[in-house]
Amino acid sequence: MKFDPKIHHRNSIRYKDFDYSHWGPYFVTVCARNRECIFGEITDNRSVLNDLGHIIQNEWLALPQRFPEIQLDEYIVMPNHFHGIICLAEANTVSDPIADAKTKIGIEVSGAPPRPHPTLGDIICAFKSLVFKRYYDLIRQNNLHKIAKCWQRNYWGRIIRNNREFDNIRHYIVMNPEKWAEDSDNLDLLLTRMTERKDR
Repeated sequence: MKFDPKIHHRNSIRYKDFDYSHWGPYFVTVCARNRECIFGEITDNRSVLNDLGHIIQNEWLALPQRFPEIQLDEYIVMPNHFHGIICLAEANTVSDPIADAKTKIGIEVSGAPPRPHPTLGDIICAFKSLVFKRYYDLIRQNNLHKIAKCWQRNYWGRIIRNNREFDNIRHYIVMNPEKWAEDSDNLDLLLTRMTERKDR
């Protein structure tokens, strides 16, 4: 999706008390527990996913089925973190499919309360919970001796403000596997550097 300033542009947004159900694009990062590389590995500058990594990818791509208010853009599952761009639609542009269906067959819905517009936090919380549930089921069904907890607490979100920032973030996401050797989330790299410093 191309950033459309007529749709995505917002003026005078403040982080404090900002309404994160507000329409527009967001850059989201979610990390693995303790920054461990439990989602896969980087091979030949490509992200090669394991079972948990594929679960993350599949649940992310399925989010619009649960939240019609959103559109997904570029994303990447890295060995120990996830990056994605998620766009929230304006609340008044999203119809309630159940109410629409009732209207078509003549059922009165005027007294029905409006469907609440989810916040970014609601969506990411659901995403993390769905991944955890599927991963827990996989472990239990296959008698795997693994820890089911897979996420670091909370997530990081950034409001994307303009076309240039949108394009830069998309490029950053696409290039993430190639930059893994320089990535601050690469614990193997950090441990190697710490060891090198001790040896000097």
